[in-house]
Formats: sequence, C-alpha cells, structure tokens
Amino acid sequence: MDEIIPRALTASEIEYMGELLEDLTNLRDSLCSMAAQPPFSLNELDSGYRISAENLLHYLALRRQDIRLLQQRLVTLGFSSLGRSESCVLPTLDVIIRTLSLLLGQSLKA
Repeated sequence: MDEIIPRALTASEIEYMGELLEDLTNLRDSLCSMAAQPPFSLNELDSGYRISAENLLHYLALRRQDIRLLQQRLVTLGFSSLGRSESCVLPTLDVIIRTLSLLLGQSLKA
C-alpha cells in the first residue's frame, strides 16, 4: 500500500474550514438554544426517556434550519452531510467540530 504523505493546508483551505467551523459552532449553539425552551418540562418525563427527548428537540431544531448549503460544504470536505444525524444530533455535530478544530490546529473547548 502506498504511503499517504500529509501536506500543509493552503490559505484558502484554512479560510474555508475556519468559516465552516464557525458556522457549525453557531448552528450547534442555535440548536441548544432552541432545545432549551421545550414545550414541556424534560423533568416531567421518565428519566429513561430524557436523553431521547432532548435529542428529539435538537433534531426538530435542526430541521427548522435551512442547512442545504452547509451540507454541501461538509460533503466537499468528506464529512457527513448531517442527513442521517437524527439519532444523535449533537454528538454528530461535535465530532465534525472537533475534527475541523484539530485540522486547523485549534485547541478544543472543554
């Protein structure tokens, strides 16, 4: 098997990924804000369903957004388009955000 030799990112690639990272972070913040105001109290649910209910709120918030351009940009870089993220919305976003951060040499937020 041929060895893959990494190369340095170009300035335009860094800019593109940086803008995408910012957009994804803003999307994540938006989803969390929308999900923080549910039409019902998560505490009223059986504890076994709370995580699923919270994920459903994130998914519904995601579907309220027009993310088609964002999806195209993600696919351009080989990432998931978020089209199948309904079972784990925030974890899917977090993996992409973490990967972009690492590619850009940025420290990860705790």
